[in-house]
Amino acid sequence: MVSNLTSMGRNSLGMLLILLVVFIWVSSSFLVNETVLCNILEHIHIHFVLGAKTVAAYKKRNMVKTQQNTVVVGLKFSMLWYFASAFQNSSLGFTSVTSSTILSSTSGMFTLFFGGITGVEKVTTKKIVSIVVSFIGVYLITVQQQSSTNGPEQDKNVPNALLGNLLAFASAAIYGLHTTLLKKWSKPTPRPALSSEVGYSELNQFEIPQNEHTVNQNNENSSNRGQVLNETEEISGQDTDSDSEEDMDPLLFLGSVGISATILLWPLIIILDYLGLEKFELPGNKNLIGMLAINAFVGTCLSDYFWVLAVMLTTPLTVTLGLSFTIPLSFLGEILLRNAHYDSGYIIGSVLVIIGFLGVNS
Repeated sequence: MVSNLTSMGRNSLGMLLILLVVFIWVSSSFLVNETVLCNILEHIHIHFVLGAKTVAAYKKRNMVKTQQNTVVVGLKFSMLWYFASAFQNSSLGFTSVTSSTILSSTSGMFTLFFGGITGVEKVTTKKIVSIVVSFIGVYLITVQQQSSTNGPEQDKNVPNALLGNLLAFASAAIYGLHTTLLKKWSKPTPRPALSSEVGYSELNQFEIPQNEHTVNQNNENSSNRGQVLNETEEISGQDTDSDSEEDMDPLLFLGSVGISATILLWPLIIILDYLGLEKFELPGNKNLIGMLAINAFVGTCLSDYFWVLAVMLTTPLTVTLGLSFTIPLSFLGEILLRNAHYDSGYIIGSVLVIIGFLGVNS
């Protein structure tokens, strides 16, 4: 169904999905910030449920080559995906939702950096200047948070805001990397040249004696061939997007990530439980279990699915631009739910971060 959409329709649908992800992420952040549970126990079961459901659905299908490639990409992707989410959720135990959201949103600069290296994005002077502006905003936010006397951190008695900021910043770097790699790996295999194009190319290698009549006739034929080739290129360009969606099935991809994380991260849970850093047990509070279940399905499974679709329908930087709307939304949530107050430096830094993202994605 998505493959039949026009370019404008794809972008519109992609932006709608981004807005849904923004709302889900901020709501989920407030939920996790209230419960402050270890991300490891939560995500193991989240990814396991999603992965098991996806695999069960695909038992009825034949694993063609493109699906096998998707499984391999999911395996490579699982650790990046997990630690980006782990650092993000862990930061909420040390800093406010707003600070974590703003610092995590600096992933735009990392997306541009990794995109330039891999060829997914074009690096320009305007984008570099925008990144510098974003860095200044991040600096103002971090410094203001350490010296503020009436910011949200003081109201919550956060033990280590700097650690929370560093975790959120690390999450942004990993996010920029795996967003770029997702777009790069989801690109389809180039089509082989059409026989008509090959034949025309081969004919150009030979020199044929020509008179005036032959030249005029060849010019007319060349014009016709050029028109056909232009139409062929246009059709081929439209099909490329469809092939990309066929090559990267979002459900199969997320299921592969979930199964890989489930298998690979079990030893980490045992180690953390043995060291006493995180006790491996189910929460005893029924309300807490309900909140965990809601956050597992909506805050992780559903939002991740929408996010993958948005990256495939648009570009990594477009997605990053859309996700920057988490900043004003988190501000609104802090003000309405916690009566938070912000100093001018905090607000100016946040505005600079938003301006930086707008410049990067313009």
